[in-house]
Amino acid sequence: MRSCKLIVGSGLTAGLAANLLCDVHELSLSFLPFAKFSSMPEILPRRAFFDALELSRAEEAAVISKVSTSAREVVWNDGNVSAQRSLESTDDFFIYDKGLLASWLLDRAIQRGVHAIKSHAQSSTIQEECKNFDAVLDCRGAGAVAKDPGYTIRQETLSSTYCTYAIIKRPKSMSNDHLVFWSVLNEYGLQRTFFAMPCGTELTSVGGSYCEGDQLDITALLDMMCSLGYPLTPSDVKLTANVAPHRFSCSHSHPKIIPLGDAARSTCPLTEYGVMSALSQLLQLRGDNGLLPSVIRRPASSQIDPHIPVELFL
Repeated sequence: MRSCKLIVGSGLTAGLAANLLCDVHELSLSFLPFAKFSSMPEILPRRAFFDALELSRAEEAAVISKVSTSAREVVWNDGNVSAQRSLESTDDFFIYDKGLLASWLLDRAIQRGVHAIKSHAQSSTIQEECKNFDAVLDCRGAGAVAKDPGYTIRQETLSSTYCTYAIIKRPKSMSNDHLVFWSVLNEYGLQRTFFAMPCGTELTSVGGSYCEGDQLDITALLDMMCSLGYPLTPSDVKLTANVAPHRFSCSHSHPKIIPLGDAARSTCPLTEYGVMSALSQLLQLRGDNGLLPSVIRRPASSQIDPHIPVELFL
């Protein structure tokens, strides 16, 4: 008799879990039908990802077309050198829109017999769900785990990159389908990378990534964007934030709750593919071998901005 498991989450880890485990367990998937995702293009090693999903080449091609990103090109200005690349998938790399891929994985899992449960709100704790299932696979992500009192969180390393960004109403001078990066040195010789990335039909994310020991506030960010040809004022800003992706691991006090993906362990976006790390964890949960470390690691780079698809420029 197959065990009954509940998957909780709306993102890629939840969708991958539903697709990889549905042949060996009775699965239910509790998800938010209107979950929000970043529209920033993401990149993965193509063969390792699709081979793990065991798709035919025809299905693979159809998926790539269906989940392609609305951004068409990326421009990287590194000092006095400027390079431009297409944001279409290549033989080596799969480039996708996270929300579209999550939706495709959900639809495919339902077609394969996974019972879908639409949730209207994500609870801060999932311990109650253990009464009705043999196990609960927590794919809610790092943010939800941080609010769940049942979790113990252990910080492993400090962040290797820091980011200050603002969401702005896109001026006409900014492209709606190009990602643009500028790598520069500050007055102390420390590396910074600034970016402008469309996020939706009318908004753009502008920001700067920098290393430990450096600082960047919103005023300095707007001044820099002005010097790059984009005169922005505080009135253009809709939202601001600072991000420092520390690495940590998590465990739940209830033995039936199994955290997966970012709910289990955060990854360094500079050096690791978080999705591939989650995929490896799921393969092991199914009883298969995990992925090779070389597949999970991003190519070595001295760049301090994880948003740049450096894979396309090597």
